Amino acid sequence: MILKLLKSTTIIVVLVTLFSKISGFIREQVLAVFFGASNEADTFVTILSIPQYVTNIIGGIFLACLVPLYINIKEKQGFKVANQFTLNVLILTLGFILFINLVLFLGMEQISFVFFDDYSETIKLYLLTAIPIQSVMILSVMFQAILNANKNFNIPILSTIAMNMIFIIIIASFSSSVLTLLWSSLTSSTIQFAFLLIYTFRKKLLVIEKFSFYKDGVKEFLIMGLPMLIGSLAIQSYIVYDKVLARGLPEGSIAALNYSFKIAQLPVGIIAMGVSTVLLTSLSSLISKGEYKNANKKLFEALEISYLILLPIVMIIYLFSTNITSLLFERGAFDSKATIITAEALRGYSLGIIGLSLTMIMSRVFYANKNALIPVIGNVVAAVLNFLLALILVKEFLHTGLAWANSISTILNFVFLLVIYLTTKGKAFMTINYKPLLRPFMLTFITVTIIQIGDRFIVNEGFIQFMVTVVILVVLYLILTTIIYKDQIRSYLNK
Repeated sequence: MILKLLKSTTIIVVLVTLFSKISGFIREQVLAVFFGASNEADTFVTILSIPQYVTNIIGGIFLACLVPLYINIKEKQGFKVANQFTLNVLILTLGFILFINLVLFLGMEQISFVFFDDYSETIKLYLLTAIPIQSVMILSVMFQAILNANKNFNIPILSTIAMNMIFIIIIASFSSSVLTLLWSSLTSSTIQFAFLLIYTFRKKLLVIEKFSFYKDGVKEFLIMGLPMLIGSLAIQSYIVYDKVLARGLPEGSIAALNYSFKIAQLPVGIIAMGVSTVLLTSLSSLISKGEYKNANKKLFEALEISYLILLPIVMIIYLFSTNITSLLFERGAFDSKATIITAEALRGYSLGIIGLSLTMIMSRVFYANKNALIPVIGNVVAAVLNFLLALILVKEFLHTGLAWANSISTILNFVFLLVIYLTTKGKAFMTINYKPLLRPFMLTFITVTIIQIGDRFIVNEGFIQFMVTVVILVVLYLILTTIIYKDQIRSYLNK
């Protein structure tokens, strides 16, 4: 029964993640109040995208490779060996940070021309500031992975909340400039890393010992991590080429894409991230014990309940993108023009919420099985498709075309992973009962029909009408869900 997934650990993680995402969103609101959709906002988002690109890649590797390997080593060989493995990975990470910072420093001029068509002293200063930001962000995601591997999910999330609040306080207290924004990012990221570092060592989740090279663990980490690196380079590349393709678009286009993407990321970060964080640890533990049937059941429970929650959210965001954008951002420097261009992009991103969320969850079963190749192939194909669609759609639909390209590619990425999972033979991929998979498709068909009708007849005028219509749509969706899942609900209630 899919409702069994809602156990205490997952609920707590989702709730804490909710507060984390809210704090991150408030951070974006503060940015919008002071800068709106302006050239300054475009510049800051572009500069920060460089360390974010690298950190997202490394963070994905830590989550997909370090966590399951650490759990497997700890359960089979004990904490001491797992600790040595982690120290080895930490040394590799420090070496990578040194290398990537050197690349950024030496390639500063070329990077500047790619993003800005300029290499002024101001842009150089911005890029120099990005180097230490990049370093502490990478180290933070590694220590977050160590805590997650030890089933400590809340502290990493709380550290993110603290980072966001510090950023907000600095921006609200000092003069508004791009450099202030970058220094705020550096200060808040450094404090977050220091907190994670101190907590990890105080709890003795990482202990400094006489160094010994754990060959087998490091070798397996590299075997899993290198394909993952290729896939992450591809799938995260939209962070870079979206900025490059949007460079010649009207002022505020890059900022509008950023704001709208952050709105779309709220349900992804709260639901999919919360579920998948707990799921990876659970799947890794079950698979290491050979309990493949239970692992398979848990995966599909996670997929189904996430889908059921996300579907009405997508419907509401799509139908009321303008109302939502205005409600969340339209104040200060963020005017009605900024609302319009942000809402247009939000519609494009909305349909990708389900694709991105389910891809995040689906990939966990491959990582738990130490099979990073399949997600890598999916990521590379999705990235190529995203880029080609972006090149085509940006000419006709401007910044909105970039959002649609992203959504289409993420949906197809999930379809690819699901098809591979359902058709692959072997003990790690159990026989699937296809009948329950029809329920979400029935619900999807009905929901899409509602969206088509609503898009034609709903008039978005006023906050009261907006809220009433949302409530009606949610109630209608709950009725449909109850009808389609009546047997599962009855069974659960009888227990």
